[in-house]
Amino acid sequence: MIEMEKINSKQLIESANTVVIKAGSTVVCNGSGADAEAIACIVKMAKTLAARGKKAAIVTSGAVATGKTAKKDGKGDRASLSAIGQAQVIGEFSNAAARNGTQIGQVLVSQGDFGKDGGKTISKAIENVIDAGVIPVINENDAVYSGGAKFFHDNDDLASQLGTLLGAEVLVMLSNVDGVIDKDAKAVIPVVYDADAALENDYGTCNGLGGLKAKIKAAKAFVQNGGKAAIIASGRTAGGGLPISFRDGATCTIFPSKELTA
Repeated sequence: MIEMEKINSKQLIESANTVVIKAGSTVVCNGSGADAEAIACIVKMAKTLAARGKKAAIVTSGAVATGKTAKKDGKGDRASLSAIGQAQVIGEFSNAAARNGTQIGQVLVSQGDFGKDGGKTISKAIENVIDAGVIPVINENDAVYSGGAKFFHDNDDLASQLGTLLGAEVLVMLSNVDGVIDKDAKAVIPVVYDADAALENDYGTCNGLGGLKAKIKAAKAFVQNGGKAAIIASGRTAGGGLPISFRDGATCTIFPSKELTA
């Protein structure tokens, strides 16, 4: 068995051929709008991976949260707020890409894109964007949401399903927390082998639909469906560089697959 405590998130990310990076609302939106610095760091992470010959796709949240901030009167349903916020979020991603000498391409998806033809069409579309030397930035198309059941439970679920479709080895979920917290020791759990046991704990939610429980469920599904490892880490940065999860000794929680630890 691999001693997972000796493997850090940076090593796992660098060992992968394909990585899906999911940025949560609390990373992308800083309370006054889309967070340009945080978004730039996420773009740098994807660009760094692409420069090393790897495939990287970004799944972003934050459209609704950003829309709420932008809509001064606070009025509007989820669909309209998403339409407002998505324009701002993707604008910041585009600006960040331009400043870093690369390009991003927006891909809005719904559950139907994953259901028809086994998801082959949407996965091929995203791979075509990557093959063109462009970083795909993906979000659920909440602007056409008309109530009732959501297409996906949340964007953690979307990122997990997308990672499976793309054959990604690693899923990185960036949030405002360092990982899964041991409620007794009040410390980050470095490795979770049993996601079901972790789900029995009472974890708070973040800004948006998801939260730690949503991320744990997404991590569980990802590794069960062929992923090598899922990582929950902070989207915080130091000095405008790469996200903390991309550095040696990063504090985070890793969900390894059984194959990885066998």
